[in-house]
Amino acid sequence: TTLYAKWNAVYTVTFEVNGGSAVTAVTVENGEAVTAPANPTKAGYAFKGWYTDEELTTAYNFEAAVTGNLTVYAKWNAALTVTFDTKGGSAVADQAIESGEVATEPSAPTKAEHTFGGWYKDENCTEAFDFSVAITANTTVYAKWTIVTYTVTFDTDGGSAVTAATVDSGSVVTKPEDPAKSGYTFGGWYKDAERTEAFDFTVGITADTTLYAKWEVAVTTYAFTVNVTGEGDVLGKPYGEVNAGSVITLTFVPADGYELSSVKVNGTETEVEDLKLDITVNAAVTVEVVYSEITVQPQPDDDGLSTGAIVAICVCSACVVIGAGVATFFVIKKRKGNS
Repeated sequence: TTLYAKWNAVYTVTFEVNGGSAVTAVTVENGEAVTAPANPTKAGYAFKGWYTDEELTTAYNFEAAVTGNLTVYAKWNAALTVTFDTKGGSAVADQAIESGEVATEPSAPTKAEHTFGGWYKDENCTEAFDFSVAITANTTVYAKWTIVTYTVTFDTDGGSAVTAATVDSGSVVTKPEDPAKSGYTFGGWYKDAERTEAFDFTVGITADTTLYAKWEVAVTTYAFTVNVTGEGDVLGKPYGEVNAGSVITLTFVPADGYELSSVKVNGTETEVEDLKLDITVNAAVTVEVVYSEITVQPQPDDDGLSTGAIVAICVCSACVVIGAGVATFFVIKKRKGNS
């Protein structure tokens, strides 16, 4: 048996871009059609198709069979440029448009933390660009962006309400006024429901956020004042505020020669035992303490005479003066003429 090889002619199709971007030549079997390549580009020109002749008079038919080596030629028309200013978004290629033709609206660009809002004729994005209107001059169109916003919610955990805030992406949220809760003291805002990580109001917001109020049981305090009149001291008196419910024990120490005269608590005379007084603090307390000097009262002796008294005992013309336990004798003389 003899096997015979079959051969098909293969031809080269060359693309002459006439100053445009390069297009690679392809090979095609005899009788097959060549696939049209992607359009080349050329600054300041619009691509108008492929032609069979250098004079660009006859457009090439890409459905026609290739029967020999072939060169096709790019046709260009001078064009106007439509430039897309994305204002920091992803790049969009310029378009070369013949005068009187319209630009093609490109795919929307992207920009982190922003929403694309369309193309505009002016840089301030006040007048939208109409892609159905013919281009008659070099044109720049501008992307409009709307920054993404996030909501910051304040969970007060039973405290007074705090209004949620809307914040631009990357901006900081303003710290609100502290909420209130009966019987509690506000302890700040936290990032987590467990209140383990305090929120930093100097950090920008990049997502919807919930902040949690932390509360601590409030401790009520009252003023405790001790005023002393006379010579003496009061031990156990506190300095500054006193927690509600505290029991304060005061010890009264009179100075030598003085005694405790009276104690008033918030204006009410109070009985003191063994120079000590316990006060339970449920309101502001003012204690007025009075120490008075001790006065020695004369005491009668067994003979009925008071100690320290001076007694004169006279018999006839003689007297004995007894003073503080000392007896003095003296004689009283009569003057003449006196009875």
